[in-house]
Amino acid sequence: GIWIRTFQQDDGYLRAVLATALVSLAAAPMGNNITEMIAVAAVLPIVFIVVVIKCSVRGDLSQAARIVVAGMATVLAWVIVNLFWIIPVVGGVSRAASGDDIATFKQISIQFLEGQSLYTPLSNVVRILGDWTFYQGLVDPYRTFSATFTENPLFIALGYALTVLVAVGSLWGRGVSKGPFVVLAILGLVLSTGLNAPWGGAYAWAFENVPGGWIVRSPWFKFMLWTVLGYAVLIGLATPIVAGLAVRMVTYARQVRNDQRRRASAVLAVAIAILVGPVYAYPFTLGHGFATASERTFLTPNHAHIPPYVDEAGSWFDEQAGTDRVMTIPGDSPWLYDWGYGGFGSILQWRT
Repeated sequence: GIWIRTFQQDDGYLRAVLATALVSLAAAPMGNNITEMIAVAAVLPIVFIVVVIKCSVRGDLSQAARIVVAGMATVLAWVIVNLFWIIPVVGGVSRAASGDDIATFKQISIQFLEGQSLYTPLSNVVRILGDWTFYQGLVDPYRTFSATFTENPLFIALGYALTVLVAVGSLWGRGVSKGPFVVLAILGLVLSTGLNAPWGGAYAWAFENVPGGWIVRSPWFKFMLWTVLGYAVLIGLATPIVAGLAVRMVTYARQVRNDQRRRASAVLAVAIAILVGPVYAYPFTLGHGFATASERTFLTPNHAHIPPYVDEAGSWFDEQAGTDRVMTIPGDSPWLYDWGYGGFGSILQWRT
């Protein structure tokens, strides 16, 4: 938002550079995952490149030059502010790349990519349904609501309706800055499909030949970020078009008075927005995204009901001194409890 406003006004570049550097601190935890770091950090350069190309095409080379300089300054400021995690990450990657196990890591990544790509054909990705946990389980399905999206005709239709709205916003939406979001949506879709047609061969080549490309082994989880950003803006741009269409549809009913037409068109537009928003995302709208104990027969539920003895044990540990309080160590395996908790390390590390 900072940069879109700056590009439109062609002013305030220094302010935007400094603001970006400060805001980037909030995103510092993305350094925890290298491929997520790449996906997140690439959003702004993509926006810059699209805007520079747009300025160059319309002949405004002076603004294009200012944007290029601002982009370089932003990268420099971002790197300086985030050196505290960039240096350790680069060091870790360098050590891993120079180790004897690099060939094994690459082979594992190839197998992982092949497995992830089983669930990311274009027909799934355009409906934002490329998450492998929608299609697998262990006795119980990992997602208790997944069958609704993969088998229910209404929700399958709503998924494609979402795609149609994005297409409408891309083609006919009125927004002076929609270009970067169209590009983000398209790039996100292309890369998220992984090894699937029609461009899976290109992804496979990049995976094998681009330096470091083999680390991006779960493309949907990384590049869907770009798609979601693009979808959000483009669906917004499609909204007035849908409302206008609703007005025209109601107008055909000549016996309806003008005030009734306006009300009916507004209701229809809102109804469509609700269908492709809160209804399509009903597991999260209604809080059904987390499995309860009654929905599980084998897997642990997502609702944790912490029994009293956990806090009693935590109080005992709090009374101990020094190393007598150590219960978990690096490399610990996942802890799973039938009352809901699951994670690396005992729950006591969060309760003491």
